[in-house]
Amino acid sequence: MILVAGWLCCLAPKPAFAALQAYVDQNPVPANQSFTLTLQSDGAGGSPDLAGLKKDFDVLNQSQSSTFQDVNGATSQQIQWQISLMARRPGHLVIPSISVGSQKSPPIALTVTTGARSSGGQPKGLFLDVQADPRNPYVQAQVHYTVRLYHAVDLGSGATLSEPSLASGGAIVERLGKAREYETTRNGIRYDVVERDYALYPQRSGKLVIPPVVFDGDVVEGGGGFFGLDPFNASTHYLRVRSPAVTLDVRPQPPGFRGGEWLPARSLRLEQRWSQSPSTFTVGQPITRTLTVTANGLTAAQLPGLEAPIPGLKEYPDQPRLQDEKDSQGVTGVRRETVAMIPTHAGRTTLPEVEVPWWNTVADRMETARIPEQTLMVAPAPGTSASPRAELPSAAALLAASAPVASPGHPPSGPWRWIALLAGLGWLGTILAWGWMARRPKPERLRNAAEPSQGHLERDLEASCLANDAAQARTLLLAWARHRWPEDPPASLTRLARRCSPGLAQALEQLDRALYAPSGDPWQGGELWKRFSSQKTTGPGARKVDSLDLEPLYPDKAPTA
Repeated sequence: MILVAGWLCCLAPKPAFAALQAYVDQNPVPANQSFTLTLQSDGAGGSPDLAGLKKDFDVLNQSQSSTFQDVNGATSQQIQWQISLMARRPGHLVIPSISVGSQKSPPIALTVTTGARSSGGQPKGLFLDVQADPRNPYVQAQVHYTVRLYHAVDLGSGATLSEPSLASGGAIVERLGKAREYETTRNGIRYDVVERDYALYPQRSGKLVIPPVVFDGDVVEGGGGFFGLDPFNASTHYLRVRSPAVTLDVRPQPPGFRGGEWLPARSLRLEQRWSQSPSTFTVGQPITRTLTVTANGLTAAQLPGLEAPIPGLKEYPDQPRLQDEKDSQGVTGVRRETVAMIPTHAGRTTLPEVEVPWWNTVADRMETARIPEQTLMVAPAPGTSASPRAELPSAAALLAASAPVASPGHPPSGPWRWIALLAGLGWLGTILAWGWMARRPKPERLRNAAEPSQGHLERDLEASCLANDAAQARTLLLAWARHRWPEDPPASLTRLARRCSPGLAQALEQLDRALYAPSGDPWQGGELWKRFSSQKTTGPGARKVDSLDLEPLYPDKAPTA
């Protein structure tokens, strides 16, 4: 009976699963250091379900290995899963039961310490240091934030250091250049240092907490051996190190600031530059003015616009140029505004004062950068008179000037009265002759003997427009205008546009902008020539002098049929 019972036991099926074993490589474990959880099974199928771990642990890595054994013809398989974990907090934690197929591991009690391998809450041989200056900044003022990673151990190739991040738009963060690496000694220990600099701009007043930056990566801690390096006794650990949080007390804009835009900076200067001396202002000729504001501690996007319209000048502003110059100490914002100015009339022109109020965060007071008001004299365009036409004296005045002076109470008598009258009449006749000669029309052949004919100018203008030669097109248009209005030729494209129909005037203004306020796109002259040629009157009914649908030179005189 015993033999039968033993034989039946051999025939009985094996258990559906063997026990799933679980163990850790260290216990207790430091809070900032990884450890390894090993699961081992004899032939369990499937993969471990790690969902229960994520409450108290971070899963860093996972690997699997299998071994086979053949003993006296009996084959067995052993499977291991190695899971790299890191505790999210110190204290007494529990690694929960983990399922692999139909098997379950037993739970493991784990102690996570804060000081077993650390100094000041950070692992020995590796720590983070952060600094913020100032701790009580004004809102929107620059805070210099520095992160330093000190390590006396070798770092793995996958090590990372997070960037400072502030949620809900609490501050704008600007990285200042590349990280710097150097060596230093602290408490007799030599450290390699990785240093990063940032500029932070708080966007609201009150308490502002800068969260910790985080180091994640493998570190290699060697044993003894030759020169202190023993690769066979080195241990690798995955570490996570957090810096201390930093709290800023952000001050609001002070009530003593009276500027239009709040500009807190360490320094600010305002400069002016001209393409040529402003004393050479001439009607119709452009001159370029550049205003530059440079602020240490502000970005270029924070700086205000500078230009304002100036009476008596036609202005063609260029797009402002913004530039941020960064170094390890912070950001210096630069804003440049360039405008081409063309005086429209001769005489005195005043450039108003330009000022930029700002708050000096070093001296903690309001200051104003200023370019004083300037008064300039604008010369008339070449070929025009600087003063109004002198008035001719009246005949009575000439007669009075030519008469001899009589003593009081004794009027002139004798032949002098008739001599004075004849002299006055002679002067009057001479003046009338001068006036008649001045109004006498000059022959066409003497008017513009040095300039080509109007038809030749139009052919050259067509060629210049089709070749997109803006400067030559301007010269030919003004020469053509001198033929069209010999008594009052326009001195600039702007004045010529005033006498043209809207379509042609727009094309002339585009040419003017291309010459004096270039935007970067090359001028295309096809549209100007199209409007010029299509708006000329042609055919048997054309007037003797071609027109371009121009406004009448004397609007009060209607043209006759």
